[in-house]
Amino acid sequence: MKNIHPLKYILEDKQRHDSFVNAIENHLETEIASMSMIKGLFIKKAYAAVKSVRPGYVHHILNVLTNDYIEEFSPMHVDFRNAQSLPSEKVKPFGDYVRAHRKEADQHFWKIADAYAAKKADSIIGKAFKAGRSMIDSHLPTVYKIICSEIDAITIYDEDK
Repeated sequence: MKNIHPLKYILEDKQRHDSFVNAIENHLETEIASMSMIKGLFIKKAYAAVKSVRPGYVHHILNVLTNDYIEEFSPMHVDFRNAQSLPSEKVKPFGDYVRAHRKEADQHFWKIADAYAAKKADSIIGKAFKAGRSMIDSHLPTVYKIICSEIDAITIYDEDK
């Protein structure tokens, strides 16, 4: 039988937290590398600029923002868990729930992203964010897919093991 740990389970152990951040960063690298067209070119250039100006910054920001995002998305994750009969033979993925509640997810995402960008408004990071915000918005389904798959990998567990 499968069950689901609370979202904050990711934060309870440094190794688990680091594994989550590393997986997100690896997915992000792969996703950006595969982008094409004008939007992809802008995102690739902005990403490369951030990485060249501040090496290690992407990992740092993912590490810092993970706590804020997990805190912000926890009530949504609780609703997701409560919508299922647990334990169960089959658990629905969190990504399905996020897609069905996209408006709410977007509000949570932008609350954290905009607050961080406001703190960095005068830096190259803040300027790149401001210039690319609409493009980021168009890629949110991919962002959610990446994050939710990693959340599921960590939080869904088999009670029989």
